Amino acid sequence: MTDVIVITRHLALLEYLAEAGLVPAGATCISHADAADVTGKHVIGVLPMRLAALAASVTEVPLDIPAELRGHELTLEQVRQYAGEPVRYVIRTEDRLVEEAVALAHRCDRITGTTECGDAVMASARAIIN
Repeated sequence: MTDVIVITRHLALLEYLAEAGLVPAGATCISHADAADVTGKHVIGVLPMRLAALAASVTEVPLDIPAELRGHELTLEQVRQYAGEPVRYVIRTEDRLVEEAVALAHRCDRITGTTECGDAVMASARAIIN
């Protein structure tokens, strides 16, 4: 199973995630992340694209916070009030997408004993990229 890491500076959001059952017991929580923290992990929080592309996936809990509360620490009740449905993203760089498509094509060819499946996977990957 992929490790889960929560990235937030907001204690109320962490409480909300636990309350909602989105954070498994023992999940790591940090306030700032780097590549080593997120690579291959399921991240709950917000990341810049360069880091999100390294993660297995990123789940965001969108907060529709009124302008007058932005920049302020929210209470758990406010997080409950402004939190939207969690959204999970899988982000890949073009190079990584190609690498994953090639690996899938080779796996498919080994299973089927042909190159037809692999050729179809590669054609699909090329179509997505172009």
